[in-house]
Amino acid sequence: MQRRQSIARYMALGAILLLWGCGRQREYPWEIGAENQLSITDQQASLTLVEGTLTDTGGRFLLTNQGEKVLYYGQSLELQPRIGGKWYTVQGVQLDFVAIAFDLGPGESVTLDIDWTAYYGSLPPGEYRLIKDVSPDDDPIQNRVSFAAAEFEIQ
Repeated sequence: MQRRQSIARYMALGAILLLWGCGRQREYPWEIGAENQLSITDQQASLTLVEGTLTDTGGRFLLTNQGEKVLYYGQSLELQPRIGGKWYTVQGVQLDFVAIAFDLGPGESVTLDIDWTAYYGSLPPGEYRLIKDVSPDDDPIQNRVSFAAAEFEIQ
């Protein structure tokens, strides 16, 4: 009798550990890299998701210049998943963009229709942030680059 109870306890413990482990693991279509230490604290620009536009393949985002100088932005983007409350880079994704700079005057906003399927595919459920880089000059190599990020969740 006691042996049956021990076996039942071990089986129950095994099932609990299996379910707990499955809940912690998430399948992504790409390899998760290192934790990203990028802190988005510069308020020269903001990036917000337009309500009701998010799908697992893209969304509409509003990029706003909150500074006093003209900002320049391009077509580049980066998606990062949040895992365990921390942001991570994605590895093995080939990010090729046309090197073009668009200007955004002080106080101006632009709507960006973003489709990330060419780079990331359809996103599995989870928390993400979309990052756009902006520069206060039309030559970002020579000047400081700032970042704007929009956080969102795919259900």
